[in-house]
Amino acid sequence: MRVWAILAVVAGLGLAQAAGASPAPVPTAGPLPEPSPEKRAEAEQFAVNNTLSALYHEFGHLFIDQFQLPILGHEEDAADAISTLLLLKQNNDQAAEVSYDTVDGYFMSSDLYGEADAGNVDFADEHALDVQRAYEMACLLVGGNPAEFEGLADDVGLGAERIESCGEEYATAQRGWDAMMAAHLRSGGPEGAAINVIYEPAGAIFGEVAALLKGRAVLEQVADTVRRQFVLKSPVTLRAKLCDEENAFYNGEVGEITFCYEYARFYYDLIFDPARLGLEE
Repeated sequence: MRVWAILAVVAGLGLAQAAGASPAPVPTAGPLPEPSPEKRAEAEQFAVNNTLSALYHEFGHLFIDQFQLPILGHEEDAADAISTLLLLKQNNDQAAEVSYDTVDGYFMSSDLYGEADAGNVDFADEHALDVQRAYEMACLLVGGNPAEFEGLADDVGLGAERIESCGEEYATAQRGWDAMMAAHLRSGGPEGAAINVIYEPAGAIFGEVAALLKGRAVLEQVADTVRRQFVLKSPVTLRAKLCDEENAFYNGEVGEITFCYEYARFYYDLIFDPARLGLEE
């Protein structure tokens, strides 16, 4: 995890409010810059990890829709919690790396959106503020696995009192999740409805990003995780495509989760080419 990025953003934010997570306009993008092998590998992994996290978040929306889960409060917050709980359940090195990079990505995008300036904030947005999403995810992570994530909680400055309460917060979230999903667990039985994975053509500009996601079987990883654990009621299409925006979204009317290639490029550039996004390294 790039702790330098987290600490820099936290120091800059202070006690200021921050903006929501609405997608930013896509900057003009050309072919991926030619990086050093080390920087390219770091940027690619960061893009893959944040794509995985975003897809789990969208499956959170799908679960809420298909299973009519009782959600009090913002659905976006619930989808964030579901994504974090799914990562915690995997309890392996890859899931931990995805979690670290997701928190880091929230802080970096918070800096990009200028969230320390209240004038940049849309307080009516359906998403929580990116900086809030970062802290809440870090809290659930350390509450669910203190041995793995205590260092992260310290690095982002949660504080001992907050860290202690995170254990209770995680227990409450996990208890509610278990109760809501008990009737939908696969438990070794037959698979539920199918998940169809599609990678659409990406064109010359985003072709490398599309090849990265397809080569790493990113969509398939998420689909397999869901199939192993849950019995879906209706078929789902999991589609990667060009969207003209940096986004991922669930459409319940057609039973489809869309991940935009532009979103993966955004995360790639946060590490390798932050100047294109308006950030300083």
